[in-house]
Amino acid sequence: KPVVVETRYLRSDSEIIWGHPSVSVVLDAEGEFSHYIIQIQDVTALKAVEHALREREQLHEVVIEHVTDVIGVLDLDLTIRLISHSATSELGYEEGELIGKNAEALIDPDQIVGIKDDARQIIAGSPPAQRLFRVRHKNGEWRLFEGIGSVAFGESGAPEYIVVVMRDITERNALEDQLLQSRKMEAVGQLAGGIAHDFNNLLTAVNGYSDLAIERLRGSEDEELRHFLGEIRRGGERAAKLVERLLVFSQQQVLQPEMLDLNAIVQEYSSVLDRLIGEDITLEFKRDPTTCEIEADRAQLGQVLTSLAANGMDAMPEGGKLTIATENIRLARPFPKVQGSLRPGPYVALSISDTGKGMDEDTLERLFEPFFTTKQPGKGTGLGLATALGVVEQSGGAIAVASVLGKGTTFTLYFPCARDESAKKTERAEQFVSGTGAVLVVEDDEAVCKLVAKLLADAGYTIHVATTPHEALALARTDVPIDLLLTDVVMPDMNGHELAQRLLAFRPGLHVLYTSGYAPEDVRSGGTFTDENFLQKPFTAASLTQAVKAQLVTE
Repeated sequence: KPVVVETRYLRSDSEIIWGHPSVSVVLDAEGEFSHYIIQIQDVTALKAVEHALREREQLHEVVIEHVTDVIGVLDLDLTIRLISHSATSELGYEEGELIGKNAEALIDPDQIVGIKDDARQIIAGSPPAQRLFRVRHKNGEWRLFEGIGSVAFGESGAPEYIVVVMRDITERNALEDQLLQSRKMEAVGQLAGGIAHDFNNLLTAVNGYSDLAIERLRGSEDEELRHFLGEIRRGGERAAKLVERLLVFSQQQVLQPEMLDLNAIVQEYSSVLDRLIGEDITLEFKRDPTTCEIEADRAQLGQVLTSLAANGMDAMPEGGKLTIATENIRLARPFPKVQGSLRPGPYVALSISDTGKGMDEDTLERLFEPFFTTKQPGKGTGLGLATALGVVEQSGGAIAVASVLGKGTTFTLYFPCARDESAKKTERAEQFVSGTGAVLVVEDDEAVCKLVAKLLADAGYTIHVATTPHEALALARTDVPIDLLLTDVVMPDMNGHELAQRLLAFRPGLHVLYTSGYAPEDVRSGGTFTDENFLQKPFTAASLTQAVKAQLVTE
């Protein structure tokens, strides 16, 4: 039998070549063996081509196996002929499961017409087209992909296949949306700060002059006029609270803890919750009348309450029951199953329970992550619960969550009862107090400037007024006595910090009281004031005179 063997040979010039020998036997006339005939064909070049092809195939296989993007080869009618192994991790399909299927079955039906149009264009010779499209994962979830398609030509030079390379950008797109939302919130916050400053100046004048008018009419027989002025004053107070909530919403309001009755907060926000909750949801309150006082920020706590109630409402699209309850509890040992930490001791628990769809374990684990949300795109930023947790933790408390799929969710907020020494802290009585001394009032808002001068003059102080920092500097360089500088922080040309530093350079014993319609954290940069020498607008006649006297007495 003929023998064909490939082997290597050493040529006379010492080069190794691949030879393809053919060996056959030659018989004599009697049919016996005579000799061999050996023909050797040099196949070195052919072996090099085979090796290159094999290496190329191996490289293609490595790419197909290890690429993270999804690579697909489709017929011109979009039937899948080849797809990379990454389809398993990116789309959930096993190897070979998609072969022979049409890609239309995976693509968002609303996008198929556009994708087919792109395919026709690249087949006709247009440059590769890149676009965004949604693909259904095997688990039913829609994933957003960014892909580009190009044409592969056959031996005849005609288009034969469409090669698609696509990348899952679902998470990246979500992060971009969150960044955009964050920038929007930052812009809203800046706008809110400017609005708050202007409104606080207006409210300072409205509330201050209302106080003066009410005081002048004290003992008057014109009760109707006093009633009208009282309504104006109450309206100003509500407007001030509205501005405060605007700052809370824009996260420009620092926590201002005070002694609070949690039942009173729930009662205060009950009307807001009644308007928030739809008619198909029953709202029930269960208040423990014996709850102890807590130390927390009123506005921030109200924001947390309304946010959690809104979440409960969203979890019950077909209606249900929302229960808000308070309860005194005492922990005998640390409570670990919470976000935050709870030491043993007395607490007030505020629970918000709904009968909605509930949450699974994976959702519960990520619930307080910033930017994590279970709501539809555009319906939530994923910051609500993270912010709520921050407010509760800054108040010394923690949050526990219990949820069962199909039965509902309960958020329980634990606030430590105020300690005895904290419980003794009370707000200063709203009393107009008198004093002595010379005060330089620097305020660029004319109405506020006149009001402050009037209130302090009535309180017994000698008043010097300047509507610009340069006017204040000129006045201070004279020999007029000045014991206290009361200055707005935000002013044209020169801010209150710089003005105070310049005055202190040649009046080193001068006391300083800052005031602003902006939140203190927004105007503290570069300054030296503390909570003790800062007065937030809008202020009342009582808070103004108390702050001035406190500076002159204690410093």
